Amino acid sequence: MKVILCPAVFLMLLPSCIKEQDYKPTLPGITTSGANTLGFIYGESSIWTSLYNSIDLFGASRYIPLASCTLQYYQDSSASFDIRGDMYLKTKKGTVTDNSNFEIFLNKAVFTNKTYLFDTINVSRAIFENSLINKKYYNTPNTFILTVTNIDTSKQIISGLFSGILYHFNNNTGYNIDDSLKIHEGRFDITYFHF
Repeated sequence: MKVILCPAVFLMLLPSCIKEQDYKPTLPGITTSGANTLGFIYGESSIWTSLYNSIDLFGASRYIPLASCTLQYYQDSSASFDIRGDMYLKTKKGTVTDNSNFEIFLNKAVFTNKTYLFDTINVSRAIFENSLINKKYYNTPNTFILTVTNIDTSKQIISGLFSGILYHFNNNTGYNIDDSLKIHEGRFDITYFHF
């Protein structure tokens, strides 16, 4: 009984001895497997990636990729994609260091691998919202580009790359061209559902 009890107590106490580090996001790989990833680099080197914060059995935070995509078919054989992700990070002391979300809405897209230059005529948009500083950034005409690199209709997977410049938008004053967010090396690989 003592022999079994000692290893069990040791295994229960071990996680409390391991020093939990603050999480640093990494850019997801460029994949086409439906990994539910969404990420990009903004500014010079800051990484944003869609993450879900999960707590394991020992109370330690674990961050897993989580992004979603809905697809709506139209009678003219086009489709609209709405890709979304959130990033919520806390330090081990509980300080929130990131609370933001990113959305790409591609309206009336041809259901094939293709590059799209976003404009405001067809309502396609990219939006980044940072809740910590209460700011939203939107694309303006022809400042955001998205390339669909893979569509697998049997597995319901859409993958692609994107980049562009988003501008701070205020409901009272409109776009502020002096406050922008440069996005590059963007990628997504998501299993979609349709309605």
